[in-house]
Amino acid sequence: MTDAPVDRSGISVIVPTLNESRLIDQTLRSVLAQAPDDLELLVVDGGSTDGTAAQVAQIGDGRIRLIESPPGRARQMNVGAEAATGHRLLFLHGDTRLLPGSLDGLVRALDEPGVVAARLRLGFDRSHPLLRLYSWCTALPLPLFHYGDQGLFCRSGTFRRLGGFPEV
Repeated sequence: MTDAPVDRSGISVIVPTLNESRLIDQTLRSVLAQAPDDLELLVVDGGSTDGTAAQVAQIGDGRIRLIESPPGRARQMNVGAEAATGHRLLFLHGDTRLLPGSLDGLVRALDEPGVVAARLRLGFDRSHPLLRLYSWCTALPLPLFHYGDQGLFCRSGTFRRLGGFPEV
């Protein structure tokens, strides 16, 4: 990767939540720590009963907007995408933390000619042989190992042309 400046403007991060109070603070702070001032962070809550919404409100960063939605991860991500104003969308689960430099890496990948989407590798807080194997597999260019847990990054126009996520 190059050290050239990365244009991180126009990014909307969409985080679907349902009872994520245990980890949502870490997730949101990991995004805000590497995000530009004009970043839009949409937390789309599917009816949490554990105080997730109150925790989001306590962070008090003006870039965070809490949206209520019927439950269902795909439905919540579609609701967030519809409300998003950025020209690039990052879908990130509520229990996922961005490592430093992740946002820049995603932007660089999407700026490559012919690239329509990007994703991150998985890593885990716990060390277990199966988790290490799964993490290693997410680096392979095989659809079998690409899931929403990795964060999905794309242009908003592409997402809309594809019709969003199927609500299954």
